[in-house]
Amino acid sequence: MPWPIWESPKRSARSSRDFRSICINHRSRRDHSCWKLRRAHLSLTVYPLNLRGQVYGSPMPFGLYDPGGTLLQELKAADISAIVLLAEIEECKEKTGRDLLALYREEGLTVFPLPTPNYGIPSNGQLADVLKQAKGRASDGHNVLIHCSAGLGRTALFAALLAKDVLGLTGREAINWLGRHKPDALLTPAQIAMILA
Repeated sequence: MPWPIWESPKRSARSSRDFRSICINHRSRRDHSCWKLRRAHLSLTVYPLNLRGQVYGSPMPFGLYDPGGTLLQELKAADISAIVLLAEIEECKEKTGRDLLALYREEGLTVFPLPTPNYGIPSNGQLADVLKQAKGRASDGHNVLIHCSAGLGRTALFAALLAKDVLGLTGREAINWLGRHKPDALLTPAQIAMILA
């Protein structure tokens, strides 16, 4: 079960990653309605890496966390030219009813697929290549988007691994960096272990 990176697993009361659960379990956030949490989650997260191009994270366009289907327009407005797609192709079709890979290519976007199971870690040996490609695109001045489904687990994992590489951070420093830039990230023990390795 994933938990926020700033909590220990023993203190986490989360049983699922949906926004209803977040609203119930964050009783200290009484000033936030579920709608405010969901809407705030839709905007692009900026991951500052001191590269010529910007690196963003987001939920999946047209998925559960983009009910109005506006995220693709946000990507265009942010001048994103490359996408690191962490969700599996079947997962994208199931959650959006669309072939996102084909849609992105029709939009002229470069796609770096790294299919990773939900709550999991990349296991197909392509991680180093995709990290290098994303770093190269952003270093060349192109804006890059990282996304999975909710943009909280696999996306945060990839962003932390990219920060380790680009900024020369240790695993613990990358976790702290992630906590500053994506405080609502939800990582599983396997994902945390991968960052710390």
